[in-house]
Amino acid sequence: MPPRRGGGKAAARTVPRGRRESRGAFVASDGAPRIAENAAPPLRGSRRLGYHRRVLLQQAVNALTLGSLYALIAIGLAITFSILDVVNFAQGSMVMWGAYLAAVFAVALGLGFWVPMLGAMFLVGLIGVALERSALYPLRLRNAPPIAALLATLGAATILDHLILIVFGPDTRAFPSPFPVRMVTFGQAQISTLELTITAVALVMLGGLQAMLVRTRVGLAMRAIAQNGRVAGLMGIDTDRIVALAFGVGSAVGGVGGVLTGIYYNSVDIGMGYSAGLKGFSAMVIGGMGSLPGAILGGFLLGAAETAATTFFWSGYRDIVAFSLLILVLIVKPAGLLGTPEIRKV
Repeated sequence: MPPRRGGGKAAARTVPRGRRESRGAFVASDGAPRIAENAAPPLRGSRRLGYHRRVLLQQAVNALTLGSLYALIAIGLAITFSILDVVNFAQGSMVMWGAYLAAVFAVALGLGFWVPMLGAMFLVGLIGVALERSALYPLRLRNAPPIAALLATLGAATILDHLILIVFGPDTRAFPSPFPVRMVTFGQAQISTLELTITAVALVMLGGLQAMLVRTRVGLAMRAIAQNGRVAGLMGIDTDRIVALAFGVGSAVGGVGGVLTGIYYNSVDIGMGYSAGLKGFSAMVIGGMGSLPGAILGGFLLGAAETAATTFFWSGYRDIVAFSLLILVLIVKPAGLLGTPEIRKV
């Protein structure tokens, strides 16, 4: 009904019933504000502070999970780079092969969690050994320059990516959770058992790899070749066998990273290899080329930067913030945070 005019009374304002004027407040037909029964009151004081603490704690867990995935990929790159001084551009393809193989084992065969992960780790490790024996070993015999080995890994990455496309097709495949997911209350945050499992497996893998490199004969041989391969060979170390094993270990670790990435995002696709390889390489550069502790540090810093970008801005800024961090680190310390400058004789 239109408002009545005249009579010395001010014209009444007709307001649609239930129209929202402000957060939690509605205006009735008589113009008086009403508070909806189901409207949440605004956060104030300690409640607002508790909300922010809960969000920050949740994002810290997300950063730890994402950073552990990047650290796994980066440390596989760091192992091969420290030994041969060559960036293995096929590492992203190893990550993708690990994810696809685990998805086949988990979905088609219904083998749960551990068997797909261990099977993918073993098979991807064999792919890494085959890559080193077929593409890089002949180049070392002919004393080819490092750029030749780098291009060989790039060509191998293209072959592996197209094999994935031929075998599995271009469609995104689902990677269901291997176990029932429950929420666990930690402080004021709700954390899923899936995130806890992924982070725990990644940290155990990183710790076990560090222990292997420090406490075993194979690890000591890898470190000796990284220091000086020619002298290590003169001391009786079978450098060819150790180099092939190092490529296998680095690829296997990348395969585990792919499995955990597929579980984390509940899907695998043919574009994940490029993204994973690029993020792993960036993490290694941030931490220091060839530095294993630096690769771990760079992975966690990269994960924290992406999580912060998603929290304070939106997901479209995550790559901008991540690669801005990379550029900033290179400007401040070109060798990386834990890297050492290379000394060249002139």
